[in-house]
Amino acid sequence: MSLFGAMFSGVSGLNAQSQAMGIISDNISNLGTVGYKASEARFSTLVTQSATNDSYSPGGVRMTPFAMIDKQGLLEASDSATDIAVAGTGFLVVNTQDNSTGQFLFTRAGSFTVDLNGNLVNTGGYYLQGWPTDPAGVPTAANTSIVSTLSTVNVSGVSGVAVATTQVGLGANLPASSPIGSNFDNNLLIFDSLGVAHNLQITWTKTAVNTWDVAINHPVLANDASNPTGSFLIARDSASNALSAQGRFDFTAQPADGNTVTIDGVTYEFDNNATTVPGNVAVAIGGTLPTTLANLVTAVGDPRVTSDGISTVSFNQVFTDADANMTISAAGTPAIAQSSVAPFILPPIAESGFGRIFFTGQPADGETVVIDGVTFEFDNNATTVPGNTAVAIGGSTAASVANLAAAAGDPRITASGGTLLLTQSGPGAALAVNAAGVANTDPDRRTITVPAFGSLTPDLVFNGNGTPASINVASLEVSGWTTGASNSTVALNFGSVGSASGMTQFSGDFTTSFVQQNGVQFGIFTGVLIDEDGLVTATFDNGETRPIYKIPLATFANASKLEARTGNAYGATDQSGQILLNFADGLDSSRVAAGALESSNVDLGSEFTKMVITQQAFSASSRIITTADEMLDELVRIIR
Repeated sequence: MSLFGAMFSGVSGLNAQSQAMGIISDNISNLGTVGYKASEARFSTLVTQSATNDSYSPGGVRMTPFAMIDKQGLLEASDSATDIAVAGTGFLVVNTQDNSTGQFLFTRAGSFTVDLNGNLVNTGGYYLQGWPTDPAGVPTAANTSIVSTLSTVNVSGVSGVAVATTQVGLGANLPASSPIGSNFDNNLLIFDSLGVAHNLQITWTKTAVNTWDVAINHPVLANDASNPTGSFLIARDSASNALSAQGRFDFTAQPADGNTVTIDGVTYEFDNNATTVPGNVAVAIGGTLPTTLANLVTAVGDPRVTSDGISTVSFNQVFTDADANMTISAAGTPAIAQSSVAPFILPPIAESGFGRIFFTGQPADGETVVIDGVTFEFDNNATTVPGNTAVAIGGSTAASVANLAAAAGDPRITASGGTLLLTQSGPGAALAVNAAGVANTDPDRRTITVPAFGSLTPDLVFNGNGTPASINVASLEVSGWTTGASNSTVALNFGSVGSASGMTQFSGDFTTSFVQQNGVQFGIFTGVLIDEDGLVTATFDNGETRPIYKIPLATFANASKLEARTGNAYGATDQSGQILLNFADGLDSSRVAAGALESSNVDLGSEFTKMVITQQAFSASSRIITTADEMLDELVRIIR
């Protein structure tokens, strides 16, 4: 009978409206919950199939909750740098465990704080997930498309950082009216890899009209100018040729008997009892350190090695020794400040007007050397290629090299034993030699171009309008820091050719317009910043920053079918579709909003309206039951 069907229909209405009231109450209760997504009750009919077309069987109503997950909530500013919101589509990825071994869930609730272990955790107790990055902010994960490569964002392991100076920019005006021989100094503050500050002095000396030489002195501690710190300095031009190479050993005390210093393969042993290791060169330990150092300089007998007469031995490459590296080691003498870093190598000076070709054995018949475009052919049977100049192969390597020098007929080309010497002594053309056609030559010295001595490129030349015409100093290498820091390479930027953007030469006084460098001292971790691309950056009190994590945004084909979890998070389901991880900067309509929180998307006015409607519908459904009951009661009375 339809009366019973009507009662059941009323019951279904009570059930549906009571559930709808539950949804409304949840929405209103979570009005202030960060990132909360409202749900709404959606109703559909329940149909009972009638037996005949002229009868009706009541079915009732069914309520289905629908989560408005993809509806954006308003963004509100926050005072916390670790609060984040998603503007657009996508979800933050979180995990139930701090070591990322729990379940991966998805949330829009970005109220994160740092827990006692340094993890970023939200109010629901879920841990923010991201990819660790390299210093450039690029994720280090091999595959950024799967959630298993994510890890909990943790800031406890971020240590303080110091950054070595790698670039220096300098702008100054050198007085155009200053006489030749005038010099001016610039003092620059640079930092080594440990963050220790050093003072670097650059001296400009006028050598001719519009022409200046640059001398770079050994760095000293910024807070103690009497303490040199950079032991070995190499200045290079834009082609990486060495323009100057100098070094020093600073003795902190008298060397002990048996201590050693090695220079260019020769071991010099300090001695006070006339007993040394066979093969070592003895250096007498004097009554004072200056005397001992004078004895060392005398024993070495190399004009590149000198002493200041106090506590320092200096090494300076000079133009006449341009073809030879100078290798120096102080590992055998603890009393030298630089003994912990060895060996040091001072490279040859590039534009020196000097060069060598080393013959390691006799040249063979038919082998050639090309000098300034002329091919000289070694010959032992009076037969040469037409156009080549014959060079008789002598009875020894030295004799053959002497014959080559004689055949060249150029005073700049001489022979010394098995070595062909190339010496520029004045202005003129460059001297180009190619000995690749001779197998028995040093493979590292087969092709040499020696510029004319008078054509050496000055360090800084100005145009008539006061702007640089050429800048020939490009970088500085510092090795053997007495602080124990790693070696440094510093790019030097003195401006651009033809521009007044750096060094200039105008009338007036010597003035420094700017000094720039990119190093910083040691800094202590102060916090994190999160940008709109989801990059988590550690900040330090020295102004330095370092990317540490990249936060992804997860998207789904049908986000409304995600499964709600306690703590304002959602889990993936079969109906929601596959998880897609995206870089925030790869989603056109989405960004991570740092220092902001997403409010709930609950409309309170709408919820109150729904509440009134639900209340009335519930009351009406209850009247169905009471009315049907009264009708049944009338039916029972019929039989009385």
